[in-house]
Amino acid sequence: VLLVLGVNFVVQAIAAAATSQAVAEGYLSDRQPSAGSALRAVTAMLGAVLATALLFTLGVFAGIIACFIPGIFLAVAWAVAMPALMVERSGPTTALRRSFELVRGRWWPTFGLQILIAIITGVLGLVITFPLTAVLLSDGVRTAGDAVIQIASQSIAALLFAPLSAIAVV
Repeated sequence: VLLVLGVNFVVQAIAAAATSQAVAEGYLSDRQPSAGSALRAVTAMLGAVLATALLFTLGVFAGIIACFIPGIFLAVAWAVAMPALMVERSGPTTALRRSFELVRGRWWPTFGLQILIAIITGVLGLVITFPLTAVLLSDGVRTAGDAVIQIASQSIAALLFAPLSAIAVV
């Protein structure tokens, strides 16, 4: 289960960074973005991408543990950290600070967008995971293998719709 969660974390960070890069490249330049150029850009900054994702996750988790509201505040304030990292080629802490600056004065609209995207991706994810888990786990989650199937199907659904969130944020 931890292996699936770890792989999911890394793949989602890479997917968010690559999508951010592709969307920004298409918007800011005359070139047509490609998956290859986006992945090359992410590969060149892989350490910074993973560090940014880890700092984001740890900061939001600490905020949620502290009192829930700080976690929500940080999740929204840092929502554009990955695009800031990829577009501005900054470091992880600089990207988090820049995200905070970009969201300042637009926190509520950013929050609303995050909620809307979560609802859309959640519903789409259920459309994919529910039939699979209903068939494979009709007698419930009884073994570690069952738990891995459930988490893996949720991870696949999340990866399929992660670009929607990244596109909206960029």
